[in-house]
Amino acid sequence: MYRFGHQIRHRYWPYLLAGILIVSGVAAGVVIARRTFQPQTSLTQAPMVVRHVSERETVTQHITKSVFTIDLPASWRSIPAPATTANGFSWQGTKGDEAALRLDVYIDRLPQSLAVNRLLPVQSAGSGLDITWDVSENCTNFTDKTPQSARTGTAPAKWHDVSFICDMGNYERAVAATGSAEGINTVSVTGPQTGSHRVMLVFTDNNISPDFSVFTQMVRSFRAR
Repeated sequence: MYRFGHQIRHRYWPYLLAGILIVSGVAAGVVIARRTFQPQTSLTQAPMVVRHVSERETVTQHITKSVFTIDLPASWRSIPAPATTANGFSWQGTKGDEAALRLDVYIDRLPQSLAVNRLLPVQSAGSGLDITWDVSENCTNFTDKTPQSARTGTAPAKWHDVSFICDMGNYERAVAATGSAEGINTVSVTGPQTGSHRVMLVFTDNNISPDFSVFTQMVRSFRAR
């Protein structure tokens, strides 16, 4: 287009520059918005920490007799054995609640008529004993009272196929004994030096809430010599 001898030139570059600025501004705004609203959480895997927690163990003493050994709590002391047997050994606790605990170990000459309130089933494992089931509840809870002896207050009982004599007359006591399928109040062990023996372990807890875990630890530690 001409105007009185002059050519009029259209100037497009201002518009082009403005468009470039607008597009750049929009792009920059998008980037800023993303950075602003994007969560800044950084997940870092913490290094694994391994701590060894040792199980609390009871300090014990190793008892050695002529035909057997056994581990008992360190504070326990020897006491006179029951007068009803010529081949028994007895220990009792001396501290706190342990003073109400007692262990009697019978070797070969066993009190086969001894009645107890609970049974710990065991079986022979060479010179030691394997526990085959938990200590029973009070036998008066699962024993038929019909054959109870009026004279002795006892009745034949069975716990997991192991027979024993239930002390029905003294149901409030907490006396547990080992027993096996071999016979009432007996289980056999064979020591490498002294040969075969029949044994019976009897545990008494006169505390209000009896705990027979100590008894099972003693039984597991027993070995014929």
